[in-house]
Amino acid sequence: MINKNKQVFVVLRFHLIESLRNYQILLTNIALPILFVITSLLVENNSQMDPSELSLLIHSQFFSTSLLFGILSYSFSQPLQNLVEIIEEQSDLVLSQTDLKYFNFILGKRLGDLLLLNFHVLFVILLFSSLKSVSDVPVLKILLISNLSFFIINPISDYIATKIKTVKMANNIGTLAALLLIFSLTFTNMFSTLSTNNFSMIEKILVINPMFGFYDSLNMILQEKEDFYFGSFVNNLTYMILYATIIFVIEYIYIYRKAGWSNGK
Repeated sequence: MINKNKQVFVVLRFHLIESLRNYQILLTNIALPILFVITSLLVENNSQMDPSELSLLIHSQFFSTSLLFGILSYSFSQPLQNLVEIIEEQSDLVLSQTDLKYFNFILGKRLGDLLLLNFHVLFVILLFSSLKSVSDVPVLKILLISNLSFFIINPISDYIATKIKTVKMANNIGTLAALLLIFSLTFTNMFSTLSTNNFSMIEKILVINPMFGFYDSLNMILQEKEDFYFGSFVNNLTYMILYATIIFVIEYIYIYRKAGWSNGK
């Protein structure tokens, strides 16, 4: 029997151990920003680009993409795979027979993913800060929008996990969803920069993308501009908080209230 006051920390510890056991995913998450930093370093030393253009390229492409992939991995893909694995192995049925509350299980698991995410963000910031073209990185602002993005995306992965039967399918869906979320933002941004066409209608549609607030805020922060989609950094934060609140309400109604072991035994 687990002490109810320690349930969250027991789940947190177990989840971190299980996440470290899947070291292939962790290595992949680490390898991508390292690859982008090496590419940025090569571009820095061999490019004839203007310093401002070079800085824009590294910030908007390599730096932001490294953060995007990391956030989606620790907020969506990896939690989705872990939860589907628990369901597939019927470990959830075993847990339902204990005094573990469903809320404490979700909270402990979510705190573990959040810790991994923040370590990853700090790792990426530290890596890119070693480049000459990257300076005065607003660490606290990036951590803030990264954590808000986590609370928007992570509950979605928990819901999808209840509809998937195999880990293989979870991996496929997680990868596909991450690519769609990322490239719908990066490609639109690239085309709007290179083209004279108006992409405002597409941007209005992209507002429903759970990563939109993070991506728009990050680009403006790194480029030191005030051209935020919602007018200011504070307005962007308000949009992200509202998005996270809506997701939480939906999660509470459709997951917590219908969970088979929401109150423990």
